[in-house]
Amino acid sequence: MKKFILLIFSVILISFPNKLKGIEIDSFTIESPDKVVVGKSFTVTFNMTISGFNKNDLNADGMILAGHIIDYDADILNLFDVSSDKLWDTELYIENNEKIILSVANENGLYKDTCKNNLYCGNYSVKASFVVRDTDASSVTITYSNPTIGLLNIEKILSASNDEDLFDKIEEITKDISYSKTINVEKYSTNEIEDKEELTPKPPLESLDIPSIPSTNEEDTTPTTPVTPSEPKKSYNNYLSSLTITGYNIDFNKYKNKYYLNLPNDINSLEINLTLEDAKSTYEIIGNNDIKGNNNEITINVTAEDGTINTYKIKALYKNKI
Repeated sequence: MKKFILLIFSVILISFPNKLKGIEIDSFTIESPDKVVVGKSFTVTFNMTISGFNKNDLNADGMILAGHIIDYDADILNLFDVSSDKLWDTELYIENNEKIILSVANENGLYKDTCKNNLYCGNYSVKASFVVRDTDASSVTITYSNPTIGLLNIEKILSASNDEDLFDKIEEITKDISYSKTINVEKYSTNEIEDKEELTPKPPLESLDIPSIPSTNEEDTTPTTPVTPSEPKKSYNNYLSSLTITGYNIDFNKYKNKYYLNLPNDINSLEINLTLEDAKSTYEIIGNNDIKGNNNEITINVTAEDGTINTYKIKALYKNKI
């Protein structure tokens, strides 16, 4: 099995010019319901149409990865799953506060019978599943941008002398566009929210396994690369493990980022108690000294060791407008 360092977030976030290979991303569309209901799950499908593959050449380029940026209001939506078909291993990653859905070809994808060279040559689609968790939301907008594919062929894989050499052989094609879809939200009579565990974005992808592809020679002389132990990763855990407010019940869930609290008009601060899930993270509470002067809102920012921030908000609901 070959393993190589993949600076995938340069691939996804930076717009590369299309290589002069005839392969290009023709279109990129979103399928979604026209309206969704508060508290109920729904699925959005992203489709990428790709043309120009030479399916008759044993050494033609095929796809090794595909991905794009996804953006949405996390106060309104809970993203709890991303998936593609069995050809791909799909995950949600984060880099510089950008969420990225990335699919990497697995053995099913590498050996898919769409190209003579055993690399995948076809269109790509991925599904993202959400729950509307903000009971006050009237609409939601989901944006996909920078669809990208990475290309390799068997000759490049077998001829790579080391991890960096193999990475250098990947050719990227990016379509520098974005597409947004706004979906209307209907209220749900009971305001019950489906209990779906929010998908935690992974830190930047640093390595990728490619299942071995047999050489066309009788004797496989593919050089092997020694495995070097990687440096310890900084923690990306930016969750609270507990959050309580003296005198009030907020039914805390670490994956739920927004809470509503009915308060008497004479209350302008709260006694907040919290515990960090990771001792290496830090937190800051904003607005609790003067709730009314902070637009009736308290913000708790939890910063992970790697610098990523997770924000919890407590919205005060007063009997009379303040």
